This record gives sequence, C-alpha cells and structure tokens, in this order.
Amino acid sequence: MRNPLYQDEWLEKLPPVCTVCGYNLTGSSGTRCPECGARIDWQKVREFSRATYHSLRLVEDANLLVDFSIQPLMGGIAIAIVLVALGQAILAQVVGGFAGFAVLIMSLQAFRAKTIPEWALARISERPKYGKAMVLAALAVAVIVGSIAIPSVL
Repeated sequence: MRNPLYQDEWLEKLPPVCTVCGYNLTGSSGTRCPECGARIDWQKVREFSRATYHSLRLVEDANLLVDFSIQPLMGGIAIAIVLVALGQAILAQVVGGFAGFAVLIMSLQAFRAKTIPEWALARISERPKYGKAMVLAALAVAVIVGSIAIPSVL
C-alpha cells in the first residue's frame, strides 16, 4: 500500500492503525481517522506499528522465559538445601536469593503484554501466560524471603 501523504510504501509487519482509537487505516490516505476523526500523523502510525510488533515479539520471549523459569528456581532451591545441610548458610542464602531474583525478573516479563492492544495480541499464537507467571513470581518471592531467613533458622 502506498500512502501519498507519507511518500513511502507500508512495509511494516502490522497494519497501520489510528494511534487514538486503533482503527485499521489500511487503504486510507487522508489526514483524519475515519473512525474517531483524530489527526493522522503517519510517522507516529509507523512508529506505533513497529513498537507494537516489537512488543509482540517480547511477549513470545516472555512466554518462553515463564516456561523455562521453573528450572532455575527448583535448581536454586535444591542447591540451597544441600548447602544448608553442609553448614554453608551464607552460600545457601546467596544461591537461593539469586535464583529467586532471577525467576522473579523472568516471570514478571509476561506482564509487559498488558500494554499491547487486544487486536495485536490476536496476531500471536499463544496468549501471555499471566497465571503461570503470577504463581512463579509468588514462588520466587517466597524463595527470596526464605533465603534471607536461612541464617536466622540455623
């Protein structure tokens, strides 16, 4: 699609949409949105399309992180338990805290999808894993708190 106002072909991976109401502007060549009447700045429309596409890729990456993050959490807990059994409370605290913090960061990435428009989320194969991310974040916080409490228990 060639827009006479932008003097360039639309080569973005997502269609042009109004940045105010989300109306699909494919085929439009005016300066006003046909749906809401807002002024169309084609440069901002292009930037919005690129940013939305980038955010969709981040959601897919976040879903992979959520699926992966249970492994370092369980590994960190197992190593911390072994270290406590060996009398290495400080090292167990560091390992448990690091594993919990890493998993907390990974699981919270799924919530970045809250800022993506619903029409764009429909374009990805798998919805954001909010439930699994919330459970993992809660477990990660519990592991962090538990690792801080290790020396006081011994």
